[in-house]
Amino acid sequence: MPRCILELPDTEFVHIYPGFLPYIRGADGILWSVLIRDKPGAACFYMVPKLDEGNVILTEEYAPLNFKSDIATNDLKTRYRLIFSFYDPAVRALCLKHVLEKFGTLTNLPNEKQEIDKGITFHFMHDALKEKVLRKIFNG
Repeated sequence: MPRCILELPDTEFVHIYPGFLPYIRGADGILWSVLIRDKPGAACFYMVPKLDEGNVILTEEYAPLNFKSDIATNDLKTRYRLIFSFYDPAVRALCLKHVLEKFGTLTNLPNEKQEIDKGITFHFMHDALKEKVLRKIFNG
């Protein structure tokens, strides 16, 4: 989102991110969470111009992700798309559901400043690492 939008006066944007903030920020959040923390996570936070560094409303981790299926034999691209087409949106929806259950609204949400120095901003995962994580997710 352009900086000029995020800096609009009296305007806040809530984002649901598929990674465990503040430890996992950036691209491929679900995959980095599974690789580094052994389970997927999600966070609800207020967006700011810096990537995934806004104040945190809620952060959660979920049971380790594992699909027992013949899908493990499919190519890397297919497995990657399955995670980001189906599981990623489900994790985001679950986190949003928990925010709404806890606070009943998406306005004036209590939040905490992120401890940015505790985490790392990750980039899109290299195919070799993707293969390792997706093998773990689909083969267990």
